[in-house]
Amino acid sequence: MPAWAASRSRGGECLDDAQVRERVRGLLASGRLPSEDPLKLWAGPSMAKPCACCGEIISTATEYELDFSGTLTILFHPRCYAIWNEERKRMTDERRRDRPSQASGT
Repeated sequence: MPAWAASRSRGGECLDDAQVRERVRGLLASGRLPSEDPLKLWAGPSMAKPCACCGEIISTATEYELDFSGTLTILFHPRCYAIWNEERKRMTDERRRDRPSQASGT
């Protein structure tokens, strides 16, 4: 079972945005979800498979399929994709701010 599937909510309850956001942050920090841009992104009809973010079956009309390397493809609910995209960008921005300047000469 993929690592993200084990993080599914107990009792089949749907997660609210704050819970999904917290889960995404943990998965990004642990490297279980990629933080880089996908090579390809598709939106299409749901195939009723688990979401890589929340672990729930994607039963919405649309799912997002992200291809990262030809060997890593992940699926998201539209809401989970939006949260993942926001959080990965936020984390990248924070890392850039925390790095010392690479400028030389001054």
